[in-house]
Amino acid sequence: MPAGAGGKPTGGEYQRHQSDAVFAHYPTPNTLVGGGDLFNTQGFTFPAPDPEKHDTYIVKLDYNITANGNHKLFVRGNLQNDHHNLPAQFPGLPPNEIDTDNSKGIAVGYTALLRNNLINNFRWSVVRQGLGNARR
Repeated sequence: MPAGAGGKPTGGEYQRHQSDAVFAHYPTPNTLVGGGDLFNTQGFTFPAPDPEKHDTYIVKLDYNITANGNHKLFVRGNLQNDHHNLPAQFPGLPPNEIDTDNSKGIAVGYTALLRNNLINNFRWSVVRQGLGNARR
């Protein structure tokens, strides 16, 4: 390997040495990617864990305001608690990305049977969409 003055590596040799140090941390390829040429384009595949957690909590309360059921009230709440870890880039590493969904919602309704042919119905709701993405 040629060296510059004083036995120090030249600029090109120094860059090659630095890139070799980076690539030494990568695992040995075990597959071809897109019909690789076995030298420049190879890939690495491994069975990575891909955990997902999908929890949804819903509660609904019904209440008859009058004894005969002509006036009714309900309240419904919803909480989403989803977590999805995208697979790690290499074995033994933590996931590169975590997607979360913690959306919340509430709905209220009132129904009144005023006469046999006249019904009043009121509904109100609000939803807070809560999506998150954390990258490492």
